[in-house]
Amino acid sequence: MVEAALIAMSLFGGIGSRSRKGYGSFNLLELRRNDEALFSAPSDIRELKANIMNLFKKIRNNCLQRKAEIYLLQHRNSHRHYRDRPKILLKLLNSVGEAMQMYRSWGKDNKVNGRDAERKFKDDHDLARQAISQKVYRHPRRVVFGLPHNYFFSSDLEKVDVSPERQERRASPLFIHIQGLENGEFAAVTTIMPADFLPRNERIVIGESTVPTSVDFSVLDEFLDGKDGLGRNRFPMANHIIGSAAKLGVI
Repeated sequence: MVEAALIAMSLFGGIGSRSRKGYGSFNLLELRRNDEALFSAPSDIRELKANIMNLFKKIRNNCLQRKAEIYLLQHRNSHRHYRDRPKILLKLLNSVGEAMQMYRSWGKDNKVNGRDAERKFKDDHDLARQAISQKVYRHPRRVVFGLPHNYFFSSDLEKVDVSPERQERRASPLFIHIQGLENGEFAAVTTIMPADFLPRNERIVIGESTVPTSVDFSVLDEFLDGKDGLGRNRFPMANHIIGSAAKLGVI
């Protein structure tokens, strides 16, 4: 199981405080036990997919297999010259981050990064606005991206904080990993790891109201597998390869 954990870290994880957002992605080049090859870096996107599938075959009845949702979002060609690879890697990671920002953000003057805002979460925006002056009875759906987070209303400079009642924070159950491939390309691998979001009986504070915790993990699935504000697939190359509703298409 130690070997499987190391391989899983290589395919889905990273090192450092920002690893869930893809920074510090850990790529294992080779793993051997004596003369037996246990793992080698995937040569292309199809081999990456096969490596992930093979890992999950080995860890049957494991919590990771029963709950995880894993997507290969997209991949990007790299230039031949080694010095260009960091730029390609960051461009891929930024494309995922910008898509997340578009999905989550309300925007200002109906714009996010100069583009028309999707405003997928008008209910969250209205709830936070209501919590400034009134008691509310639920928390925003976007808490699933992690706590704490806040809302700032530029029109009147009002602010609303959303946080656990007793805990300092809850990191996002969405992991972003950038995988280097031997053919010079990079792939974005995302993992949703549902678990108890907060300890039992822990509540969430929004403004001056304290409400029960009721987290909707499908908000994350919709980000990875859904449509953008123009009705287009947010990640046209997305392949849902592990999970209850995985669509094993060609990538």
